[in-house]
Amino acid sequence: MMDEKKTLRQAAALLKKGEKEDARQLLISLLKENPNSADTWWLLSYTVSKKEQQTDCLKRALRLNAEHKRAHARLASLNNKPSPETPNPPQKKKQKIRGGIIAIVAVVFCLGILGIGYFAFNIMNATKVDVPLPTPTGVFPTNTPSPPQSLPPTWIPMPVATIPTSMPSEDNSLTDTSTFQPGDPTATPLGTNITDSNFIEGKKAYDAGSYEDAITLMSAVIKSNPNLAPPYRYRGTAYWYLGDCVSGLEDHEKALSINPDYAESWAGRGLTHSCLGNFEQELEDFQKALSLDPSLAFVHHNLGVHYYDIGDYERSLEEYSLSVAIDPNRAGAWSGRSEALAGLGRYKECISSATRALEINPEEWIAYGDRAYCKTSMELHATAIEDYKKYISNNESDAIGWYNLGIAQRKSGNSQDAIFSNTKALELEPSYHEAYINRGYAFFTLGKFTEALNDYDAALQFGDIPLAYTNRGETYLEMGKFNEAIADNEKALSLYPINAKAYCVLSRAYFEVGRYQDSLNAALSSNQIAPDCGGQKLVETQARAYYALGNYEQALFHINEALNYGSYALGYYYRGIINEAAANKTEAIHDLEQFLAFVTDKNEWKDEIADATVRLARLKQ
Repeated sequence: MMDEKKTLRQAAALLKKGEKEDARQLLISLLKENPNSADTWWLLSYTVSKKEQQTDCLKRALRLNAEHKRAHARLASLNNKPSPETPNPPQKKKQKIRGGIIAIVAVVFCLGILGIGYFAFNIMNATKVDVPLPTPTGVFPTNTPSPPQSLPPTWIPMPVATIPTSMPSEDNSLTDTSTFQPGDPTATPLGTNITDSNFIEGKKAYDAGSYEDAITLMSAVIKSNPNLAPPYRYRGTAYWYLGDCVSGLEDHEKALSINPDYAESWAGRGLTHSCLGNFEQELEDFQKALSLDPSLAFVHHNLGVHYYDIGDYERSLEEYSLSVAIDPNRAGAWSGRSEALAGLGRYKECISSATRALEINPEEWIAYGDRAYCKTSMELHATAIEDYKKYISNNESDAIGWYNLGIAQRKSGNSQDAIFSNTKALELEPSYHEAYINRGYAFFTLGKFTEALNDYDAALQFGDIPLAYTNRGETYLEMGKFNEAIADNEKALSLYPINAKAYCVLSRAYFEVGRYQDSLNAALSSNQIAPDCGGQKLVETQARAYYALGNYEQALFHINEALNYGSYALGYYYRGIINEAAANKTEAIHDLEQFLAFVTDKNEWKDEIADATVRLARLKQ
């Protein structure tokens, strides 16, 4: 029997390191033994990537414990996220600032693995997307820790003393200064008066990232003088860097027993509690650290991480902004700030903040991913591709990075490149169903319908994914397999009733099998959800359906709307035959002549050309 509290701490520690898959497997094992653990369901929500997956985990937690405050808070924050019509904001992971992106894809939902019958919902298959194509799902953690540059903290607004509480809306106008010197945690940092050579060398080793050497040297200082707090603080954080959080916690507690007002050790203790999964204590420790010294830029940085993780992008932005106001050269905080801005849909500012991060540190690789994500959201695909490639150059094993590159490539019209990038994503993560869908659509745009169908079929192996059904149905439509197109899109709508594209495809498919009123009803539903979803083709379909039903007035109205999108040969042909039916002889002759004038390839519209010729002859008699 697993120790629940211990296992939860272990899973939380894995999450802090960015090891979501290992954490997820551990939590699944725990749920096998105790499926009624609200805490396990709550923590499981952090191991899956999609909003629907996270929401289902949290709802399960709340069904088991209606008073679970953290589940309530996380669920409320998720409900404030952008709709499926917009790209999902990058998802930060709590990891060291020097760390890169860890591509985590929630491949097979845990409950399917468990096989526990009464777990009725299927998180993995709850994808509810009502747009034609999948959008970037960037999992772009950012930097975080780095003692005095580390992790999260606080449910309560921080006392900000003289630190600015808000930032200008444009990053390039960030001119706020504070009374604190950038990079200076206190006016007189503790330890500056220690002359022990081991301490001096130990601090140098620590600053250089040589943590094992720092531990050895600080241990020598402690042996000769056990009543100094700073050596414990440095050694404790060095232990944290090396993953020995228990030893780190002991050292920070010793430092605080010597000096209870040691702000940096309160912050360090918060790091170790975070590592051990003691989240509430972690927040209290960071709160205490900032109450003693609100100028600790790295603590504000970590608060930004924390609030981003729970979906509170406004507060995350505030904390990141405080961090860079105190220390304008903190590239990681600028990068994190760009993610919070992305979460708020403020893409132009997101790009500016990521650019600032890269000006400070051109190797802040995550910032390339952040900036690319926001460029993609602004339809700046060409420059987004450049940034994604730079990001991938340092993170070649990140499946989501390749997938997002594929999104930008496909949207810029480079379908062949998009196929390559999504293939790379699938080589790295064979169960990445979003990459199958995106690659399938790239095949579709190239007219490679068989390959597209294969990819949509592969995506559907992972469950009933509405977008896969919709896109597969669209492919069947283009192949003239109308009944299959109808079946797929009716299935998509049964899973997600506000799928505008599914209604678009259904309208066209219903028309082709003679279900004209159903075609009009589907078009109406599509327009109610997303006006202009089907563009010219859908309006043309409406015109033809009204014509088939004998409503020539509405038929003319809609075919005129179709031609307002732009002149095209078939538009004049359809308007010509509608005008003929409506007894508008002069207009009918004009339109049919326009059609014939527009046709450049007489083999393209053989039947229509023949029909138009016969009609014109009859009309001119």
